[in-house]
Amino acid sequence: SEGTYSIEGFYDRSKTNDAFLPDFTSKQNGTITFIKLDGKHMEGNFSVVVYCIFPYNNCAEKDSVIISGSFKVNQL
Repeated sequence: SEGTYSIEGFYDRSKTNDAFLPDFTSKQNGTITFIKLDGKHMEGNFSVVVYCIFPYNNCAEKDSVIISGSFKVNQL
């Protein structure tokens, strides 16, 4: 249903194999908001901040990435 929900964020900037080992992950939940949702259309936006969790992969623990955007989906 329409509304705002909590999401977790993960970011893997150097994918080297099929294993899921993200370089960055969220420390606090971000949000995803559905502003229009019906049987044929979905629209909204999302935002989450992820922080480096593997300092040995060329980043400091305080490095962060903001992941945000909007989406519109029409069912065919």
